[in-house]
Amino acid sequence: MRTLWLLLLLLVASAPAAPALAAPDDDVCPEGKVRNEDTAGHCCWEGQAWSGLYKQCVGLAECPEGMLPDEDGEDCVTLECEGGRVEVQGACCWPGQRWAGHCDGEPECPAGLRADGEDCVEAGPAQPQPPPPLPPADPLPYVSPRPEAAVDLSPGDYQRGSPKREAGRFRNEARHFVVISRPIRFKKGEVTRREWRMLVPHDPSRFAGCGLDCPVERVSWYEALEYLNRLSRAEGLPACYPLEGCVGQPGGGCPDDQLLCRSSFTCAAVRFVGLDCAGYRLPTEAEWEFAARAGTVGPYPGAAQGSGQGSALDEIAWTAANSAVDYADGVDCAAWSRAPTPRRCGPHGFNTRLANPWGVHDMLGNVAEWVWDGFGRYPRHGAADPINHLGLQRVVRGGSFADREPRVALRARMPPDGRNATVGFRWVRTLRDDVPPPLLRRPVDVPAGAPPVQVEQAAPAARPKAPDRPRVGDEDAPERGGADEDAPEGSPGPPADRRRPDSGPTPAEAPPPPGRPMGPG
Repeated sequence: MRTLWLLLLLLVASAPAAPALAAPDDDVCPEGKVRNEDTAGHCCWEGQAWSGLYKQCVGLAECPEGMLPDEDGEDCVTLECEGGRVEVQGACCWPGQRWAGHCDGEPECPAGLRADGEDCVEAGPAQPQPPPPLPPADPLPYVSPRPEAAVDLSPGDYQRGSPKREAGRFRNEARHFVVISRPIRFKKGEVTRREWRMLVPHDPSRFAGCGLDCPVERVSWYEALEYLNRLSRAEGLPACYPLEGCVGQPGGGCPDDQLLCRSSFTCAAVRFVGLDCAGYRLPTEAEWEFAARAGTVGPYPGAAQGSGQGSALDEIAWTAANSAVDYADGVDCAAWSRAPTPRRCGPHGFNTRLANPWGVHDMLGNVAEWVWDGFGRYPRHGAADPINHLGLQRVVRGGSFADREPRVALRARMPPDGRNATVGFRWVRTLRDDVPPPLLRRPVDVPAGAPPVQVEQAAPAARPKAPDRPRVGDEDAPERGGADEDAPEGSPGPPADRRRPDSGPTPAEAPPPPGRPMGPG
């Protein structure tokens, strides 16, 4: 018997090893990248997902140890600096720059290179590029915003960001207590193509087939500010954004079918008058999430008149799961997971999905929205009217029709001259008693000025300090000292005197699969 066991052991030891199971596409991901359900079999960095719309990994990369995000945050790079760059706070930047989430400041370029904004390029003579042709001018008669187009929100407080257990959460969503100290008038829907053409004759929208009551998209941050200044002047109100050194014409800079491109309208300097400006402006990032949450604390708010938690997102948002369209210039979405039928997708018109509990439409999905703030880390503690003025990259919120399940806390960013066919905007106004009756007048185009240079934002005005929120029974209470810590998950409760129903549907307890910025299908 002992001899038989020895023979069996020898046979097992000499047998050839079973071949390892091949990874999808018979390929192994590069070190640090992963494949999972969100990446649809493609190799992406942790925290990213595969976009069927853009055919690439999208989202801010969560880099493995020994690597850092690049300047756009969508790729991970090693700490070995090349090409004249030097290590700055663990990142590779040009000499003379500092690290502020990206390489910031005018570079001191090595020999043979010249400064071009925040980058160093070959020192040969720059060849001027002719601007792309403008779309045909097609202005519409100006009509003042109707009172029913907006909802008035009283001051209040809430918790911005997401709890650590929320599915799909990114590290830039650290939860903290925020006070909104001013009453605001918040537009119920995104600025439409009709409203855009009342003040800007050239329409940059990619999805013209959607109609004039669909949101204007493929609009840069600079163009959004210029439109809001024109709207303020048309209503006899002060403009909130002094723009300097602007060149180009709003509305130009994209071939017809292109989803991503750069605007030909740029400005050398942009300043914000401040939150007490009585004119039309972009919401701050804090104001945007205040209105989007509408007194709720979950990954997304339930509809004002919903049929249940499971269908809450579908009822209030156009997403990659339900954004099928019948107009000809919708994008092909057949490759998106859980793609709707027919296999063409795009934005939809205003008021075609239910409002959130405060009566605001399309805060999630349809098109994502520019806000004023530069992209940066959230405050570590409670804050009153927080604004991040600095930073070239500007924040985009809300997700779009190309996102599977956008969340309220989801953040994205783009350069201020960037255009994206999934990005639009809406306006907000600070309500003040000392504003005189409007004197209506049509604004004029901004004359061409000097060549564009790096954006320069105004320094933030002094703001009142908010007290830390009392913490009771919080299992996720942060350890002091971290730069991206979470505040408690408990809700502070909706403040009184806000325009909302006395009780609204509770958001789903089980958070949805990861939402992603701009484009996962």
